[in-house]
Amino acid sequence: MGARGSAGYADAQFGAAIPPARVAAGVAATFALMWLVRVLVCEVPALGPGPGRAGAGGARPLGSGPHGVDLAHFVAESEWKNDLVLGATLPEAWRAAVGAWPRLLRSWLRNYIGGNLLYLACGGLWMYYAYFVWGRDLFPKGGIPSAQQVRQQVNVSLFAIPIYSLLPSLTEHVVEKGWTVAYADLTVYSPLAYLAFFIVYMALVEWMVYWMHRLLHDIRPAYFALHVSHHIYNDNNALSPMAGLAFDPIDGVLQALPYSLLLFFVPMHMMTFEMLFFATCIWTTNIHDCLDGKCEPIMGAAYHTIHHTSYKFNYGHYFIYVDQILGTLKVPKREP
Repeated sequence: MGARGSAGYADAQFGAAIPPARVAAGVAATFALMWLVRVLVCEVPALGPGPGRAGAGGARPLGSGPHGVDLAHFVAESEWKNDLVLGATLPEAWRAAVGAWPRLLRSWLRNYIGGNLLYLACGGLWMYYAYFVWGRDLFPKGGIPSAQQVRQQVNVSLFAIPIYSLLPSLTEHVVEKGWTVAYADLTVYSPLAYLAFFIVYMALVEWMVYWMHRLLHDIRPAYFALHVSHHIYNDNNALSPMAGLAFDPIDGVLQALPYSLLLFFVPMHMMTFEMLFFATCIWTTNIHDCLDGKCEPIMGAAYHTIHHTSYKFNYGHYFIYVDQILGTLKVPKREP
């Protein structure tokens, strides 16, 4: 690995510069598309909730309870999740004191505890089976990261998780205020509408995460201020499942931000959103294990390992499509 800050190391990490005007045009086009979805859903009765469901038949302006959604449903759901996680993890002596906290703070604590448990359990189990149970079959000699490297990745992640936990907590808060088009009751839309909105939402997440990630590489001050700390793991034998959350906290929040931002534009079932949000923690574990699952069009670990070792390719999130369209896809070399 070249010394960080040397000319060769710096130049290796950047592709051709994207003209600022092109970036601005892309951002404007993305927000225009999101706003179009928002307007269609909120103002065209045929695309709104079905007959007989809450909110059918009327305009739903920004700032109101979207689609006639009962906002108390979101609050009750948040309280249920808080009671479930905090009741199972906090000592009984602490529960009364924590129960007096504002709901936003309790939700943050629940997400913080849940995030730590998910990260440590998922990453730990993944490493145990990948390295100790099947390691001789999966990795060449010397291909497993050292205990020191894994410990560093864990330390970086545990430092960042309190900040990461702010995003889902604040997202819940704005949803409870009625500022988004999220909904809690699955009966608000038909199954077909749920599926259609889910596809639109995930397509936009994929597009926006790609660009957020790519710009964190292409804008050099942003790269060296935020993203470079994740790319110190730039060798096959330095990456581990525990590197999945080993980001600068602001970097991690920026790359997850599209999930929350899109709730203002695309109707999304809130529990589905939260499951997706935490599934991302599992996904990042998977794509940092350096194992080739040969699962195209999914952006598997083999593709993401190329990203870590070459810097200029494979910026995508779950799928390879956006890299393919924009010419930044590099396919792993495989033996016939």
